[in-house]
Amino acid sequence: MVGHAAVPIVSGDLIVKFRDSTEPGRELAAVLAGQRTVASVAPLAARLSEQLGLPLALVQVTSGREALLALDRPALARALVNSAQRQAAVQRASAVAAGPTTGLPPAEVVLHLELRGPAPSLTELGTRLAAGGVTPRLAAGPGGANTLRARYDIDALTLALISRLQQRTDVEYVQPNRLLRPAPGASR
Repeated sequence: MVGHAAVPIVSGDLIVKFRDSTEPGRELAAVLAGQRTVASVAPLAARLSEQLGLPLALVQVTSGREALLALDRPALARALVNSAQRQAAVQRASAVAAGPTTGLPPAEVVLHLELRGPAPSLTELGTRLAAGGVTPRLAAGPGGANTLRARYDIDALTLALISRLQQRTDVEYVQPNRLLRPAPGASR
C-alpha cells in the first residue's frame, strides 16, 4: 500500500467531515437533502477562516457530507502583503504572479519584498512573516541587496490547517484532497 506521504495532494485543498450532530454537520446534510444550496452554507468557510487565520472557501459538499475547502489564494496573497508591509524592515511588498500551471492551483504564494535598508536577520524576519504557523523561505530577490523573495509553501499550510482542524471537537476527520490515479494495468 502506498503511504500517505507518497500520494500527491491538491495544494490548498482539504476535506473536512464535521460530526453530524454539530451545526456545520447539519448544514452540510441539508445541502445534500436539497434543502440548502452550497452558497447558503458558504459562511461556514468564513467562520473557519476567521478562527484559523487563513482565508478558506467552500468549494463543494461531497456525497459523504464532507466540506471540500480550498485556501483562497488571492485573499491569502493580499493578507500576506498587508502583513509584510506592517514590518518595519519592509518598505514595499507585492505578490508575484504564479507561473505556468498544470491545471492545478499553484503550490506556493510568493512575495517580492523591498527592504528599507540592509537585510535584517532572515530568521527573525521569516518568523515575523509566518502565516498559519508556516514560516516562508526567504531568499535574495531580483533587484539587488535590498530585495527578498518570500515563498509560502501551500502544502505546508494545508498540513498545518489539517493539524489544527483535527483538534476541534466538531470535526470527525480531516484530510488533504489527494490526487488519485488509476493503478497500473487497471482498465479505464
